[in-house]
Amino acid sequence: MGISSKGPGILPYTVIDGIPTLSDSQIKGLFGAMRPGVVRLTWYDKSVMNEDDLVRFFKTPGQLVFLILFDNVVVGFIWVNDIKYRAATVHFTCLRGVHTDILVIASKYGAKRIMEDIGFDVLVGLTPETNTRQLKYMTEMIGCEIAGIIPMACHDSYKNMSINGVVSYLTLSEVEDNGGEERK
Repeated sequence: MGISSKGPGILPYTVIDGIPTLSDSQIKGLFGAMRPGVVRLTWYDKSVMNEDDLVRFFKTPGQLVFLILFDNVVVGFIWVNDIKYRAATVHFTCLRGVHTDILVIASKYGAKRIMEDIGFDVLVGLTPETNTRQLKYMTEMIGCEIAGIIPMACHDSYKNMSINGVVSYLTLSEVEDNGGEERK
């Protein structure tokens, strides 16, 4: 996995010989660069509420975090967890000021590279039914398919209530059919 000089690219957050690919201060900078309201919608369980929480989040064992880039500029990040066999749960978030078209190209590319490089057959999402903007983005722009709804599968800690969760999935064929190719 690597960075493209033009077009989309990804950069994994990892530690090589004890040195992380991102410093804590760089991760904290990502928190401040997220679009307003994204933190609450993305981490509705309140697991990330400030920049220190985001640093802990990036370092959580069993979680793989990848920066998504376009023309070497970070536009968001993708993370996968709950890895089992050749499937994983996927999550996306974006930074403010990024045009939707660029975010879509970079997100598709990131999902494709993660599936190809790690060997996942499918990435699965669970999104609160109330997050209609995210559901529209995932289905209409990224190409995720909806598998169904699980009653009360998500807990909104801000409202202290359980809400229905929409199960979606993305296979390699979905991202290959609608873009995500690296530009040279």
